[in-house]
Amino acid sequence: RDEDRLLLLDAVLAARDHLVITTTGRDPRTNEVLPPAVPITELTDVLVRMVGPGPYRDVIEAVHPLQPWSPRAFAADARPPSFDPTHLAAARRVADPGAGPEVPTLLVGWDAAGGTGPGTDHDALERVRTSELASTLRSPLEAFLRSRLGVRVEDAGRVIDDEEPLELDGIDRYGVISALLRRAPEDRGASIDAALGRQDVPAGTTGRLLLEAFADDADALVAVAEEWCEELGVATAPVASSAELTVAGRWSLSGSAELRLRDDAVLVVALLASRADSGDVLLGPWIEHLFHSAVSDVPVTTGIARIVGGSARVDVLDPLDADVATARARARELLAQLLALRERALHEPLPLFRRASYARAEGGSRGAARAAFLGDDRVPGDLDEVVELVTDAELLDDAVEVLGGWERFDGLANELWGPLVAALGAPR
Repeated sequence: RDEDRLLLLDAVLAARDHLVITTTGRDPRTNEVLPPAVPITELTDVLVRMVGPGPYRDVIEAVHPLQPWSPRAFAADARPPSFDPTHLAAARRVADPGAGPEVPTLLVGWDAAGGTGPGTDHDALERVRTSELASTLRSPLEAFLRSRLGVRVEDAGRVIDDEEPLELDGIDRYGVISALLRRAPEDRGASIDAALGRQDVPAGTTGRLLLEAFADDADALVAVAEEWCEELGVATAPVASSAELTVAGRWSLSGSAELRLRDDAVLVVALLASRADSGDVLLGPWIEHLFHSAVSDVPVTTGIARIVGGSARVDVLDPLDADVATARARARELLAQLLALRERALHEPLPLFRRASYARAEGGSRGAARAAFLGDDRVPGDLDEVVELVTDAELLDDAVEVLGGWERFDGLANELWGPLVAALGAPR
């Protein structure tokens, strides 16, 4: 005990500007109040005596709520107050509407009477990047676990193997080709040399031959994208562009892309390293298409270069409407719909298994959705550690039943994928 007191004294004397001491205030099983350790109580008593009479103990001690979405975290006297808009929405649901917590003054731009989003005050807008929007909607259950519970599920299949690999699986292949695409074609040799150092790439001649085949895929994607641009009469070099857009008075959406510009058109070119013959890989380019359509004064066309069935092709997203103003308004409407869906995904587990839901939205039967959920040798399905953790199910019917049933599944699938399926033209 004397040694513990000495360690505490050393910590107090070592502090310069601030000293923060944390203790467990309640029993994790019974929720009974637990007194601080005796040295902490003695230290508090000494501090109170030093500053004289008054309610200084309340100033020294701050009792934090257990959950970040507790209404106490957003009360006017919270120390420190929380500024998290997602947790604020949950706190409003927890609180009694007739006796809810006072909204912090720093969030006066929010609509306290109803809804969960901010008002039109730009500083109060929730900031979202297009890449983050796509990531959340691509894996909503994973985003839910991370956002609400702080849980990250590691993929057991991604553990580094003790044996040297002789070939790459789909995910590793995607990572290597993506790395090659980030460098100019004339730097392919240097890119291959750098990739040989990856732990998932075979060493020596075997790895070099494998990487040269991947480099051929990357070159094919670049070539087919350039050919498509030339067909549309756009031969200019890509221009890096970034923008920010206020959507529905609630979100500040930002994004960046390399654009091909023409006086009367904008081309967005996306190069996808995935070989999966599944439309769900188009979600990221679709969101970029909507974003640039919402901020552009000329028609926007997006070309998505990818390899399907061993050959490169370009999937095309045409302008949303021949009239630019109408296309811009439609793009903002669809972005608001996707952002609202993202907000729901962060608050509750949604049955949005991306490959199964895309198959269903594409007009497939429940059998097609079941097959997409399980996957095959070429395209992995939706069943993974996250789905099993949330639903405790290995079949689509069971997972859907746990998360609300087929009617909810079909509605969400059409909400997420319906506009993309309708906009997607024939590959070129």
